[in-house]
Amino acid sequence: MRGYRSAIRKLERRQSIRFSDRSLHNKLPICSGVYVIVESSKQGAHNIYCGKGANIWRRLFKNLFQGQGKHTLSGKLIKKRHLADKAAVKKYLSKCCAIRYLEERDVRKLTFLEHYAIAYYRCELND
Repeated sequence: MRGYRSAIRKLERRQSIRFSDRSLHNKLPICSGVYVIVESSKQGAHNIYCGKGANIWRRLFKNLFQGQGKHTLSGKLIKKRHLADKAAVKKYLSKCCAIRYLEERDVRKLTFLEHYAIAYYRCELND
């Protein structure tokens, strides 16, 4: 448990990368890890979704941001934020959201870390 708490502290200290950052595709690693999507609003910034990926770059940049492939968060944003389609999701992410991630190369730890992060953050869009 202690190792997961320290991992969450590392994740919290990570600099957020905005989806609107033109060099987003260069800033995300091509390795496995856990990530948190942070939404900014008039009420402040809050974590809305935690996830994991075998390839963070592909999971967040290609699947989520560019809409190539499936990502659970796309459907949830369409439903909960009343967005029309994947193009609207991309605009919404660019306007309102950022990413924090933590690389984790041990695949066995990856799922446990994701579940710990979901329980810790209690993100609105995680089931």
